[in-house]
Amino acid sequence: MQSYGFRPALLVKGERQVQRFVLSRPQRENSFRTDAVEVFSYVGGSFYFARKIVDYSIDWVAVPSLSSYENYGLEGFAIAYDVGDYAEAERVFDLWSKIDAVDVNGDQMLKHYMNSLMSRFKHDREGSIAKIRAWRSVRPNSIAAMLTEAWFWIAYAEHLHGRKAPDADTMSVIRQYQTKASIILNKTRPLTGRHPLWQIFQLKMAINAGLREKEVMRAFENAVLDQPKYPYLYIEAVQYLAKSDVPGRWRGINEIADRLDKAVSAINAGAYADLLDHAADSASNTVLDPFTTGYVSWPRTRDSWKALIQRYPSAYNLNRFASRACQAHDKDAFETALGKIGKRVSQGAWPPNLSLDLCRRRFLKES
Repeated sequence: MQSYGFRPALLVKGERQVQRFVLSRPQRENSFRTDAVEVFSYVGGSFYFARKIVDYSIDWVAVPSLSSYENYGLEGFAIAYDVGDYAEAERVFDLWSKIDAVDVNGDQMLKHYMNSLMSRFKHDREGSIAKIRAWRSVRPNSIAAMLTEAWFWIAYAEHLHGRKAPDADTMSVIRQYQTKASIILNKTRPLTGRHPLWQIFQLKMAINAGLREKEVMRAFENAVLDQPKYPYLYIEAVQYLAKSDVPGRWRGINEIADRLDKAVSAINAGAYADLLDHAADSASNTVLDPFTTGYVSWPRTRDSWKALIQRYPSAYNLNRFASRACQAHDKDAFETALGKIGKRVSQGAWPPNLSLDLCRRRFLKES
């Protein structure tokens, strides 16, 4: 979205101007179009010096059971964080921490919390830690601030670790960063210990530390014992397994997907397909077809995809379903997805060396 040209008369050196765009999704029955956007411009703190309603049209996908955090946008937490509106950042953080807080694809909102902060940490390391410590100083009992400081150090460790095994010097720095995070998490455990991020961070640190698979999976078991229905924990585990080249890894991945499906089937239909999809994305060979391994059933995965799309019919999910149907050589499922995609082609949803046009051509040849 373009900037609408709010300009302050004077900026103090070092201050930034931040614009916040608020899109309100229509709540009327059968109404799926927004025709205006509310724009706020901030300088420093949480004070905004300009507000304007701008004509802006957007078509929304019909998704049931909308909640207020979806109207706030995926950058909701980061915007409040950027301008130092810590009370608002904590409000959004609390909303996003709920197990049913998901985006239009069904992904948990805490994923967006971590990703948006990760990009800020990389861009401005010193400024980021100074901002977090200022937040903690003015709101010392803020669970969001405590966990954000821990995430700062874990995120850097994760960034250094990358996909390949780090050398000895890199591992030494990773251990230093994670020691800082562990101190924060242990000191604040009476307040933060029941939050799902506490367990997610423990699992991430086990992976970053290069522990043996048995020890990493022990950390996973401890995590799900505390948070048995939190999908992001299962995602971390299958992504870890998918990156390894251990024979039979898809057997372990399928077992974890089956556990999640049993734990949340009543509240999160489609979790099985979604988890396998995350695993396939993280596999060392990203075009791997898990359905040829003998451990993953395509009919079960297909039915789970259908349940997921019924609940979250986003363009991304429809394109992902089409790509998996193509990999499984299921023409009927592919054509079903294709009919629903229409013009909403999402290139980012397709694995490498695969596209909607290529799959369409393959099935046309088989006809």
